Amino acid sequence: MSTFTNVKIKCGLCGHTFNSVSLMSTNAFGSPDLDLRPPEMKRSTMPMWIKICPNCGYVHSDIENDGERFADYIKTADYLSCEGHSFESKLSENFYKYALILLKDSCPNEAYNAFLHAAWACDDACDFDGAVLCREKAIALGNKELFKDNPNLILRHIDLLRRAGKFSEAIALCESTEFKDKLMQKIASFQKKLSENNDTGCYRVEDCK
Repeated sequence: MSTFTNVKIKCGLCGHTFNSVSLMSTNAFGSPDLDLRPPEMKRSTMPMWIKICPNCGYVHSDIENDGERFADYIKTADYLSCEGHSFESKLSENFYKYALILLKDSCPNEAYNAFLHAAWACDDACDFDGAVLCREKAIALGNKELFKDNPNLILRHIDLLRRAGKFSEAIALCESTEFKDKLMQKIASFQKKLSENNDTGCYRVEDCK
């Protein structure tokens, strides 16, 4: 089970102190999604992964650290409106804003993950257009250094491509990558078949066995 606690948090940008619920512990049982989204109960703890200051609107996973350098940026139209995009859930919006902060802080790999998490929140809200948008934002940040010596992340990127409807790119990555692990190769073959069928659905690792 997941356990939570109430804590007081001081915003690292504006200094405002507010009450928040923080995750103490959780667990995960079952098969993760092909994009490595964990199963329950960790799956439902996403709202605890980031904090938003109710006073200034600053969003961060470590909101108590110094954020004053973003004081001007969080007042911009791009930040406040998520670059003009509308989402069906507040959580999607918050993860998108967190990704923007990370990009502003020159942390593209972390922003990649934040956009993916925004896509997961869109999935939960049945916000198809928002999910595709967030996956496309993550895809644009994909690079060889991010995936270097990490086949799990390559497989995750293949899933991002497929679920964003970029089937030819997903197939090309499946065909150009050699996975030494048998399960990983099965996943790649499964992803290729799904892409050939123009399937953007959500699947779990266990579906490939």
